[in-house]
Amino acid sequence: TLGKSVLWESAFCLLRRCRKQSVRPDIITFNSLLGACAKANQYQKARDVLRRIPGQRFEPDIITYGTMISACKKAGLWEEAVPLLDAARQRSLA
Repeated sequence: TLGKSVLWESAFCLLRRCRKQSVRPDIITFNSLLGACAKANQYQKARDVLRRIPGQRFEPDIITYGTMISACKKAGLWEEAVPLLDAARQRSLA
């Protein structure tokens, strides 16, 4: 729907504004961005966000992995969820 589309786009705009104002995002910021992408069925965007997390000097948490697994489910990509679950298990999060 239009509302969900606007939500993920607005989330990216907010992240850009924060960076322009030297506000450093944290894992909660990225998890929120992942959630907006997942709800809008924007799996590729969510995957791009997930790839950017390690470069931010923090690690994915259980919320990160759960949100990404939900995004995989919504996109019908269960095979993509398996490595995420394995990664969460390796970090003792699952």
